[in-house]
Amino acid sequence: MDDGNIGIFGSSGYGKSFTVMMLLLNLAERKSPEQLHYYIFDFGNGTLLPLRQLPHTADYFLMDQMRKIEKFMTIIKQEIARRKQLFQQREVSNIKMYNALSSEELPLIFITIDNFDLVKEEMQDLEMQFTQLVRDGQSLGIYMIFTATRVNSIRQSLMNNLKTKVVHYLMDHSEAYSILGRTPYALESIPGRAIIKTDQPYFAQLFLPAEGKDDFEIFDAVKLHIQRLKNQYADAIVPEPVPMLSSKLVLVEFMTDRRVIREKGVIPLGLDEEFVRPVHMNFTKNKHCIVMGQTQKGKTNVVKVILQTALEQGVKQIGLFDSVDRSLSSYAAEEQVVYMETKEQIIDWLDLTEERLQRREIKYLEAVQEGTVHSLSFAPIMLVVDGFVRFQQNLDSVLQDRITKLMKNYSHLGFNLIVAGNNNEFSKGFDALTTEVKQISQAVLLMKKTEQSLFTLPYDRKEADINPGFGYYIKSGKETRIQIPLCVSERKILT
Repeated sequence: MDDGNIGIFGSSGYGKSFTVMMLLLNLAERKSPEQLHYYIFDFGNGTLLPLRQLPHTADYFLMDQMRKIEKFMTIIKQEIARRKQLFQQREVSNIKMYNALSSEELPLIFITIDNFDLVKEEMQDLEMQFTQLVRDGQSLGIYMIFTATRVNSIRQSLMNNLKTKVVHYLMDHSEAYSILGRTPYALESIPGRAIIKTDQPYFAQLFLPAEGKDDFEIFDAVKLHIQRLKNQYADAIVPEPVPMLSSKLVLVEFMTDRRVIREKGVIPLGLDEEFVRPVHMNFTKNKHCIVMGQTQKGKTNVVKVILQTALEQGVKQIGLFDSVDRSLSSYAAEEQVVYMETKEQIIDWLDLTEERLQRREIKYLEAVQEGTVHSLSFAPIMLVVDGFVRFQQNLDSVLQDRITKLMKNYSHLGFNLIVAGNNNEFSKGFDALTTEVKQISQAVLLMKKTEQSLFTLPYDRKEADINPGFGYYIKSGKETRIQIPLCVSERKILT
């Protein structure tokens, strides 16, 4: 039964879910997790829950996990496109031929939906997509198993693509006739009794998935069976689940991810919501960054993530101007940080910074003459501002011009500006500094795209609210929805 789609029908209580379980366990006995992947949609009463532990089970879905289901549909469509391309390259038409010729076999994929009636009633968009999968997937080694209580839950276009139909007892006998046509057998109201129709009908009593006097004993035996399979395939490479974000992400844990890039000037910012892969800011390519959002949406946390990583990377020159609640005051003790409160302190830091950058400029111009610019690299000099309006209140037009000049003339020499504030702080001002800040093309947006006017981004009719810990990373007009780690400041204790 591993060469086609299967539809299992029957009234409640006559063994549909047990039939699915028996089929999947039998297939798992015959094929390893490298050869066979399961995706199980349990929209019934939870009978298939033990199969979640099978090493062959890539993922298990419940009816309220719509975001996870949407991601799965994207993944499986990409897999169908990939397999079609591979088959064209090999000039074969089905999975058996491809695996016979190829050195790397493609696994069979079984998508199981228990209680398809629910899809028909409440998930019309999904129903059309599943119908398409049945049509496109069969020759590619992507099969579907459905169970349904009512025959009219399955569209005729889908029914025509079911190679095997298993019909348990149905209260309405006319429904059985509509699936099976005229047969020499009559369905009996006995759990497990069924008519199996492939090319011709067979009258059968189906096996239970395991031995037991009642459902409890059967479930215990199934769990033992699954444990044996786990032991049997302990060294096998198991299929990847649908990538989903965890409910909480902490910076310390995030930085242990092997996929995080550890290069100077590259700041790991969070996880891509779609693919759950690390997203990075590269200050060597995009020199400045805006952090924008309303109050209590996590702006200061983003600034902390950037500061923490910069300090760990050994950035030695950071000018820090804090917000009104002094949330970043713990960084004042850092040797590399100049914590600025007053206009005079800002002037002193700018004097020192301009002097350093002018020396770098001389070195840069010499390298231009000698043709050795490519071998030059400059350590970052960062100006970090949390609370743009409060910072502006400490500046006069001369200071605004000086910072603007640093942004325009010295970014290529290592000057980086990170500035945090709300939408109004950036959009309302027309002074030289605000005008220059508006040109920054890199940002972390902690609000809905439609609630800001600084960046022109594609409109999303179904855009979800932005909760604390989430946002968008924007670079050159393209946005990526991300989960941002919580930076729990663990200051170094000097002894």
